Amino acid sequence: MELDCRGHVWKDKVYQTLVREFEISGISWAELLDDYKTQFQFHCVPFPCAIEMLTTLKQQGYLLGIITNGRGKFQGSITLLR
Repeated sequence: MELDCRGHVWKDKVYQTLVREFEISGISWAELLDDYKTQFQFHCVPFPCAIEMLTTLKQQGYLLGIITNGRGKFQGSITLLR
């Protein structure tokens, strides 16, 4: 949490620092980053009732959007509703 400043530092820098400071061998920072980019979406858990609330709002005709400080392509890979 401290290294990524609560999500404000992209993971390439975080993983480079972790590999260097903990002298990790057997996996590179690039492999860790690739795993993060491809697998993170499968471990996201919405707040309780979030899906139901968004579904209800969509059914009522509200136009929904997401505001994020994350990277566009990465954030776009996580989809709750279509």
